[in-house]
Amino acid sequence: MENKNLELVLKCMLTLGLMILNAWIWVLLAPNVNSNGNDILNVYEKSILVFVIAPLVETYIAMTLILDESIRYLKFNKHIAVFVSATVFGLLHHTHWAYMCKTFIDGFFLGYLYVSFKPDIKKAFFLTALVHAIYNIIAHFS
Repeated sequence: MENKNLELVLKCMLTLGLMILNAWIWVLLAPNVNSNGNDILNVYEKSILVFVIAPLVETYIAMTLILDESIRYLKFNKHIAVFVSATVFGLLHHTHWAYMCKTFIDGFFLGYLYVSFKPDIKKAFFLTALVHAIYNIIAHFS
């Protein structure tokens, strides 16, 4: 049981680390691009949206709907399904072309994390959403 928990933590930490590294690379490539969009929300509304709602909704759309259904109904192998899911994940972040590219790569990391926890769909969903939320918190405050 301890090895399973260690494996779980290591997969999540590796994915988070890769997403942070990806963000640093894109800061060098496109330094004036951010994901703020419209700032019509107050700080509390924005926090709930960015740290809770977005990770849950985006994980549901990109992983549960797109990735799972691509494997189940379209009979894609997991690599093609992760590619399709990452594409959708990138398109969900359409504030700027560079930001879409960055989130497309993040979608790969999150997609492979999600697939690594299958067939336990609940664990796959919540751990992927949790890593996404932690990344959003780190990105927001850095």
